[in-house]
This record gives sequence, C-alpha cells and structure tokens, in this order.
Amino acid sequence: MADQSITQLPVAISLTGDEQTVVVQRGVTKQVQVSLIANAVSPGKLITNVVLDAQNYLVFYYSDGTTSKTGPIPGYISATINGSGHLILTLTTGGTVDCGNVVGPQGPVGPTGATGTAATIAAGTATTLPYGATPTVTNSGSSSAATFNFGIPAGAPGATGTFSGGTTGFTPNTPTSGAVVLGGTLNASNGGTGVVTLTGYVKGNGTSAMTASSTVPTTDLSGTVTNAQLANSAITINGTATSLGGSISVGTVTSVAATAGTGISVSGSPITSSGTLTITNTAPDQTVAFTNGTGISVTGTYPNFTVTNTAPSSGGTVTSVTGTAPVVSSGGNTPAISMAAATTSVSGYLTSTDWNTFNNKQPAGTYVTSITSSTLTIAGTGTIPTINLSSGIVTAGTTGSATLIPVVTVDTYGRVTAVTTAANPQGTVTSVAGTGTVNGITLTGTVTSTGSLTLGGTLSGIGNTQLTNSSITVNGNLVSLGGSTTVTANTTNALTIGTGLSGTSFNGSAAVTIAIDSTVATLTGSQALTNKTISGASNTLSNIGNSSLTNSTLTVGTTSIALGATSLTLGGLTSVAVTQDPTSALQLATKQYVDNIAQGLSTKAPALVATTANITLSGEQTIDGFTTSLSRVLVKNQTLPANNGIYLSNPAAWARTTDANTWNQLVSAYVFVEEGTINGDTGWVCTSDPGGTLGVTAVTWVQFSGAAHIQLVQD
Repeated sequence: MADQSITQLPVAISLTGDEQTVVVQRGVTKQVQVSLIANAVSPGKLITNVVLDAQNYLVFYYSDGTTSKTGPIPGYISATINGSGHLILTLTTGGTVDCGNVVGPQGPVGPTGATGTAATIAAGTATTLPYGATPTVTNSGSSSAATFNFGIPAGAPGATGTFSGGTTGFTPNTPTSGAVVLGGTLNASNGGTGVVTLTGYVKGNGTSAMTASSTVPTTDLSGTVTNAQLANSAITINGTATSLGGSISVGTVTSVAATAGTGISVSGSPITSSGTLTITNTAPDQTVAFTNGTGISVTGTYPNFTVTNTAPSSGGTVTSVTGTAPVVSSGGNTPAISMAAATTSVSGYLTSTDWNTFNNKQPAGTYVTSITSSTLTIAGTGTIPTINLSSGIVTAGTTGSATLIPVVTVDTYGRVTAVTTAANPQGTVTSVAGTGTVNGITLTGTVTSTGSLTLGGTLSGIGNTQLTNSSITVNGNLVSLGGSTTVTANTTNALTIGTGLSGTSFNGSAAVTIAIDSTVATLTGSQALTNKTISGASNTLSNIGNSSLTNSTLTVGTTSIALGATSLTLGGLTSVAVTQDPTSALQLATKQYVDNIAQGLSTKAPALVATTANITLSGEQTIDGFTTSLSRVLVKNQTLPANNGIYLSNPAAWARTTDANTWNQLVSAYVFVEEGTINGDTGWVCTSDPGGTLGVTAVTWVQFSGAAHIQLVQD
C-alpha cells in the first residue's frame, strides 16, 4: 500500500475501543488498541452497562462515571450485557445477536479476604421516567444493606388517530378514552333535500343529498320480508284470521259463472266442482261484471267486487271431532259436543241441585256449638268462643327469704291455690368459733354473719408412725427414716482395666487409681506417634520440613526447584503459551505478537469455520463439515463480495462481529480458522484497501498461512 499522510486518511467516528492505533513506547513504534490507551489514562476503567437509546445509538457507561455513544444501529430494540460480559442486541423480530465480550478478560483471582457481614438487598421504589430517558438504579441504603430504587422509562406513545365530520354538520371529538362524541346539528343542506325535516322513508347513497318517500320503493327491498315487518300480515276468511303464508279450509264453492262485458271476454264453462273460467280484459279501464252462481253471490263493479259463499256445501270441511272424557263428540261432518252430569262414579258437570246440596254438606249436630267449664271463663259467641283462666288465686310476686322457704299448694287441676312461707327446717348458722393447736397448727377467729377462720403455724414433730412409708431398703437392709446403715460393695461384676489404661482391676476391697498408658496420644506433652494417620481435611499441619515430605521438589523444564525455593533461570523449556500480548516492558512476547508487529496485521479473534461457497446469512447451518452455534464465521465466498467479512451466526439474522463491523477494522485484518475439512488450521488476511464503504465496497480475503499453503503478501 502506498504511503499516505494523516490528512489523507479517513476520519474515524464513534470509536468502540477495538480500533488499532500507533504509539511510541520507550523509543519503539508499536500498535495498540484504543481501549488500552483509555485504560492507561484511567486504570481500571471498565464498561459497567449499555443501553440502546431512542435514536438507536448504543450508550456505554464506564466504571469511572463517563459514557460514550456509537451508532446508530437500526433494526434493534434493546441492548444489554449478559453474565459473561457479552454485548447482546435484541432484533425487532425478537431474535438476539451476541456481539462478543465488551468487558474484557478477567484478571487473576486475588486472595480471599476475611468473611464480612452478610449483606442484604431489598427492592425499593419503581418510578416511571419520561419516554426516551435512561433507566436508573440507585441505592438508598448502604453497601451492606442495599435498597435498590429503579427508574424505568415509559414506553413509546402510540399514534394519535384523527377523523373528520366532513360536511355532515357534526363536530367530532377525540377523547383519550371511552366513546367518540359527535356534536352539532345535521342540517338539511348536509343530508336532506333542502328542508329542515325529512319524513317518511329516508335514504341516501353516501355522496348525494338524502331523499324521503312516503312509501318504500320496491327497488329498495331485498332479502326476506317477515310477517312481523308488515302492518297487515293476515286475512280473515269466514271470520277466521289466517297469517300470510298460512292455510285455511273453507266451504266448497259449487258454482262460479261470469258474463262478458264491454272490453271483457269470458271463456270456459261455469265452475262447479271443477273447471276453468278465463276472463280477459280487452279494453282497459272498462267494467267487469260477475253473475251469481249456486251458493255464490257477487256484488260491486270493477275493480272492486265481493264474492260471498252463501250456501256452503253440506258438512263444510269438518270431517271429525273427538272429545276427551268427560267431553263427548258425536263425530261426523256436523259433530255434537256434550258432557254428562257428574255422578258418584262418573266425572261430569255439577248440576244446580248438586251444587245446593254440596253447599250445605255439614249436617246439624256434628260440630261444637258451645263450651262450658266450672274452672275456666267462657266468653264470646257459640261459634267463636273465648276461653280464659278464672280470676287468680295467688298474688303475683316473690316469696321466701334467706331464712324462710316458700310453701306452694296446688289443686287437682294443677292450679296453684296458695303460696305461703315456712322456717328453714335446717336452721340458721349464727356463729362459728375455733380454738386449740394440732402439731403446731393453730386455729383462731369467730364467724357469725361475717368473719373468717384462720389456720397458722408450722407442722413439726411428726413421728414415723404417722407416715404411711417411713423406711427404705438398701442392699436388702431395711433403714428407717432417721436411722443409718453401712453399704458394702457388691463384687459380683468386677471392673476390668482395658487397653490404653493402667491400674489394678477393681475387686471391691480397696480404691483403685486408673491412668492412661503410653500407647494413647494425649492433648499435652510430647509423644512419638507410630503407625498413625492424620487427616489433612480435619487437622491443621504446620512447620513440616521438606525432609519430612516424600516429594519436596518440582521440575520445570529441566530445572528442579525445592518447595519454598525460587529459581530465576529455567532450562529445557520447549514452548510456553500465554493468554495475552505483552503490555509492559520485560514481559514475554509471543510469536503471534511478533509476527503481527512484523507484518503490520490487525489480528482478530479466531473463527470456528470459514465458508467455501455463497451462503445465506441467517440461521445456524453446517459449513465446511461443522455446524455453527452462535459461532464466529469467516465469510469469504459471497456472490456479492461486499457482504464478505467476519460474522456471528444466529438462529435469526447474522451480524458482523464487533471487532470487524467497520471498514477500518477490516483493513489488514488477520483471522485464524480453527475447524473445517478444507479451511481448518488456516490463517486469512483481508487485502481490502482503506477508504472503502462497508456493505458497498468488495471485501476480499486471501490465505496467509496453513499446514500446506503459505502466501506472501507484499504491498
């Protein structure tokens, strides 16, 4: 590539921290990521949160309180950082895209500090913020007893609908909730024929003025008109109303005849039981005359005339009528309906004679006519008497007292006839006195109508003879309370000294001293342990010298290092793998780092596989013999080369990885492919020049390294 001045280079905007730049470190020109420069200026600065604002810009929040913005990125609705430090974008379709780690690699784990006081976390208040505001989380408690208060932005407001009243004369009102209200007056000029009021059948076609008619035009009728929709939906024949669509039987017309009139021609024989009579109007607006026939009378002139059946055929149309008992029908064309009078065994109608008898069914002398009593008072009429108790004998009130008891007298009817009082046969206690002592207990006091007796003193001098049980038995010897006895040891079961103890077995004749012998480990003093196993899980071992260990050294390469010792020189090492490039003086530099510096390449994170043909950039799929699953893929064979690049596979739409989603990041980019039947263990370099446009300018990749292929690239 030709040399370019700084002013000739494209301007980088919306930095993400992944970009490469040049620094001079101790006189040596080196490449470095922008994020490392920021971290050197503000050590320990990390991304703590990320949100997608209302304008689709990614806003990053850092641990030092600063923020940065990049974008816009249309097609996404939210952004968050998951527990692994990866930036997760949510598509408008609901799918997600993993954009890789934005927090950075985790440093070595420091020593574990002392266990602190258990902290508590409680949810506090939740406040709705204005639409488009940044969500907030504040702690109104302390670090050990946190209370998190949340500020949650309101959702986007919905679109406000509008509508117009047009030329109807109505004024529409759009409420925030509830029904739509129309106000104003519908004028004739906006819907009528020019008059204030339209009467009758009113109709309109939606564009012209509305019109009114006194009747409904037949052209406006469609569908089915029911009888209920008609003002008159029935006709009456021979006094019987019949609904339209119904049927009725009438008498048989025996003869209908007609004569020709002016402008009217009649053909056919008179109608008796059968036949056809044809009347033709040859001169409109002329009269039509009918002549009477047998049983038929015709009156009136055209167009209004009346035909009356004056002699229905014998029997009419009724052929049979039956009755349900007790109703009886004679049947036939002229049935007679009748009902017999009721008897004791037949149902029927009630005759006047039966009614009078039924109305006086109660015979004389079979009901109570009067009530008398020698002990009760009878009043009222003979049919509705009133019965009351006779005058009271005993005066109402309370009888008896504290010294008298009531005496009640009743007669043979159970009535109380007298209530008197009598003295209590048990007498009345008037005084209680107590004196004297019993075994130290004294009784004092006098009770008359009031007062109390008091017991006092302490029990003493109670002899054994006054107790139910006054002795105990020890080893077969009876000992009375207050007596004494000697207990002799029973030697039936002798005490034997066991392992680990010293002394003489107890035989019941003398005291024995028992001690721990030298075979048992004690908690104090020094002892030599032989054939003992000590668990390191439940015991703490200290001051164990290397000479006491079976293995007291380790060998790195060919250099042996004793435990606790230090070696500044290591020999025999064939390879050392490190996890990051050097960032300060005297740190080891990997071959990859040195190659990149020498070649001027921008190394990207490895890809799982690389394409061998054009693919669809959506859904997980099998590429070069391996199936993707949220994997980094080198896409290099697209029909439209502008779509080539490094992508992150996704069940929905794929997205370019965060370290290769700008044109500058693709210039001199190098990526290693890990797997694949064809492209496994190969390295690829993007040969596109600066100044291109991502998605428009072609992106080309050539193989840089591989087990059987090396291609030198020279500018």
